Amino acid sequence: MFPRKEGSLTLLELVEGETAAIHALHNDGVTKKRIQALGLFEGRRVCVIARAPFSGPLLVEDVVTGARVMIARDLAEHIEVASDDASAS
Repeated sequence: MFPRKEGSLTLLELVEGETAAIHALHNDGVTKKRIQALGLFEGRRVCVIARAPFSGPLLVEDVVTGARVMIARDLAEHIEVASDDASAS
């Protein structure tokens, strides 16, 4: 895996309805560009709207623009986020 900052999570670890800011994208260049093409950049605040059953993708919403994208779990585990709940403590 990748080194994490204290209190950080991956997008995959968020529960439905939880909001967080994207802190870092830990992927190779091609995969990072693919994630960015979905509109997911460092600093963006996102909310997990739904988790598909049977290891399916996550439905993620950009809090500012309202844009929604489906992202595969294998990509979501490489997106480091700082949960709004963690920053409030």
